Amino acid sequence: MKILILVSSLNYGGAEKQAVLDANMLAEVENVYLGTFQDGPLRQQLDERVKVVYFQKLNYFSTANRLASFIKKEKVEVVHNHLYAPMIISALASIRAKVPVFWHFHGHHFEVRKWPLNLLSRLPMVKNTVFVCDALAGYFGRAFHFPEAKSTVIYNSSQCRKLPKAKPQDSKLRIGFMGRLVGLKRVEYLIEVAAFLKKKGLPNFEVLIAGDGPERAPLEKQVTERGVSEEVTFLGFRSDIENIYNQLDLFILPSEEEALSLALIDAGRVGLPSLAFDIGGNKEIIKNGETGFIVGSLDELKEKALLLCRDKVLREKMGEKAEQFTRLFSEQNHLQSLLKMYHQHSPSGRSIQPKVHQLHLAKPLLEEKVIREA
Repeated sequence: MKILILVSSLNYGGAEKQAVLDANMLAEVENVYLGTFQDGPLRQQLDERVKVVYFQKLNYFSTANRLASFIKKEKVEVVHNHLYAPMIISALASIRAKVPVFWHFHGHHFEVRKWPLNLLSRLPMVKNTVFVCDALAGYFGRAFHFPEAKSTVIYNSSQCRKLPKAKPQDSKLRIGFMGRLVGLKRVEYLIEVAAFLKKKGLPNFEVLIAGDGPERAPLEKQVTERGVSEEVTFLGFRSDIENIYNQLDLFILPSEEEALSLALIDAGRVGLPSLAFDIGGNKEIIKNGETGFIVGSLDELKEKALLLCRDKVLREKMGEKAEQFTRLFSEQNHLQSLLKMYHQHSPSGRSIQPKVHQLHLAKPLLEEKVIREA
């Protein structure tokens, strides 16, 4: 089967990261193109078997026409789209190309542009509207008017694994965060947690903040003002996220908005208990009181962090359960779900039982194709 995964860019973001992971996994068993309008650093993480296609986007209709020509020429059988522009363009292209189209929603950021999605979702070749969690599917079910029969939930997947002997051989307790330093992530809550733990006399701990973004300078200022410069470390952007997770004892996600957090899934996969707020699909990743805690306020976040920092036995017990529970988000399950959906609507209708192998990341690509507007 020839599959085209279409994403707006190869810059860092949850949807973009999952598109790259999907392309790499699918390339194990199918012929895969990764189409995009803009290059970015995630390109370096693509498997060498994934063929990259650049489409120059000037307007939706002309780009859709070029996309339809590419689909027909290459005999693409499935188009899987992440983010708004690819969804609209692929739906328009399907009118001419007659190819099954799948829309993959990772968040809530579509409010101002409802009507094109609502209208185009009714096209016969738009086969499924895919959501990363039940909470997001419920939100779109209430706020939009997509055909209910086309709605599907496919969880995000994680490549992180628990690594033996990865944790530093010292007595320091490490609390971590992984993500963009932007307002909705509320990373300032991590700093407040650090100040609270220090005030309570918790010895020898460190808060590691991995990621970068426009809020870094204000956050660094807050660290100084709260007197926790020795306890809080900014790691900046890191590509070795598996290594970072395996150094931690506890993961905290203080975001005020999430769909299905890859960071939270990754933390569970390496055996970390986590703290997060009751938003988005967080309750689908954390079993409250068993693999971590779902909290409702900053004060509760502080108290639960203190509890887990002081109680090593509870922390390790929750971490073991987190590792077991988040097997739900394995590559194998994710890939099986994608292929089942594709083959259900493909012309051949064939089925397959894939075996997921170790993916080969950061290799040079075998092929690049550039599609440009006249």
